[in-house]
Amino acid sequence: SNVEEDSGVKLTQYRITKQLTDDACRDPVTNCYFAVGEGDWNDYEDTPFVVDEESCHLIEFFSTDNVDKVESTLKKCVFVEDMPPVTTKEIGERKYIKDGIDITWVKSDTPFTLTAIDHETHPSGVQFTYYTDNGVQTTGTAFTLSPEGMHDVFYWSVDNLNNVEDKKFEQDCVDDTAPVIENAVVDPFAVQTGGTVEICVDVTDLEVGVDQTVCDGSGVNDDTVRASVHASPDNWVDLTRVGDTNQFCGEWIHYTGRCRISPCDYTVDVEAEDNLGNYNRVNDMAEIIIDNTEPHVTVLNPHAGNWYADQMTFAVYAPAMDYGDCGWFKKCDAAGIKDE
Repeated sequence: SNVEEDSGVKLTQYRITKQLTDDACRDPVTNCYFAVGEGDWNDYEDTPFVVDEESCHLIEFFSTDNVDKVESTLKKCVFVEDMPPVTTKEIGERKYIKDGIDITWVKSDTPFTLTAIDHETHPSGVQFTYYTDNGVQTTGTAFTLSPEGMHDVFYWSVDNLNNVEDKKFEQDCVDDTAPVIENAVVDPFAVQTGGTVEICVDVTDLEVGVDQTVCDGSGVNDDTVRASVHASPDNWVDLTRVGDTNQFCGEWIHYTGRCRISPCDYTVDVEAEDNLGNYNRVNDMAEIIIDNTEPHVTVLNPHAGNWYADQMTFAVYAPAMDYGDCGWFKKCDAAGIKDE
């Protein structure tokens, strides 16, 4: 205050003009100096006053001494901001969300990104962004989750005026485990060329995590379950889920001519992925036999050329053998003799 020391300050007055244009606060040296206030003046009672309502405000003040000398009016432009930042989360690939379930399935290398924006139109700026993973707090905006299992994630931000955002919560299940493929069955196990074989297999996506973090796997991606028979390795057979079970089935037809590949028994491979792309393949799960050769029967008794008396009783011995035709005089597994 520009007052003489011996007279003392008699009165200090101020007024606050609200909802000022932003230019005054963004350029306090020039625009604030030329800003024009309005309204009544208030006597300052040596107690703090509050500037409320979010906006740019012009604060004007001056003092008068005891001999009525009046100070030139001083000006200060300030933004008022009471709103906390808003933090949004983006989950990169890979991820999977099931309808009606508030859990996101991710892999341990799936990136999480937090973006915080302070309240418009007068942001003070974001000071910190925090997140917790199963109770462990960290400052940052980019992270991944591990190990496998359920993760309780909270995230929030604080601006430069210490306005604190309410914590946001989500659950994420980390799943790096591929489905289990087992119990392959082919029916029938042996056919002739042109025959149809049904291939069935169980495919299950197991739980992941331990103790309190256990959660269901992301689930089998039904569109990825298929089988390959070595007779036609480039001809994959799509397997379809049977009802609500874990069994997948499909039909394979042997289109080639005579069995010319040694051996004639073809093994079946099966592959599958879960909804996060975790891949599994199991080779040689079952065997399919192609048998185009009739059984071979040799009558050893009665022996041709022998004489037998009328009404004579004797045993007939005629061993039957069955083997596949692998070509070039090679023999291999066949369907076997039907006892009837």
